[in-house]
Amino acid sequence: MICVNNHRQQLPQNQSEPHSSAIAQLAQFRQELKNSFTHRPDAIMSLLDSLASNTAAKSVAELSLNALFGHQYSSVYDAIDSFFTPSSAKMAAAERREKDRQLMRIITPHLSTPFLAFLPGGHSSTASLCPYSG
Repeated sequence: MICVNNHRQQLPQNQSEPHSSAIAQLAQFRQELKNSFTHRPDAIMSLLDSLASNTAAKSVAELSLNALFGHQYSSVYDAIDSFFTPSSAKMAAAERREKDRQLMRIITPHLSTPFLAFLPGGHSSTASLCPYSG
């Protein structure tokens, strides 16, 4: 897990103000993202941290060996398996679309303008970024 509060203590005093804002934004983003996961949110966040710090990993098992993944090996597969769990097979497609929209609402405010151009819709409007309209 990224220790957001510890970073503030390591900054020179005259530079802490702008960094405090960025750290607060990161902490808020992480909390919103974590809150969007209904099953195994801690394990999923640990897996995301592990992936972000080890992009050269060649397997999910390798990610579980990362120091940022503070769970047991079996938690990797459980986190992936429970990332999206529909209430029923009949509702799976609609619930998947809603989950995609929810994640886009959380992520898009933090993306830079050049990256947004590559998403569906081609500009920064969150509504146009979601390929699902209904």
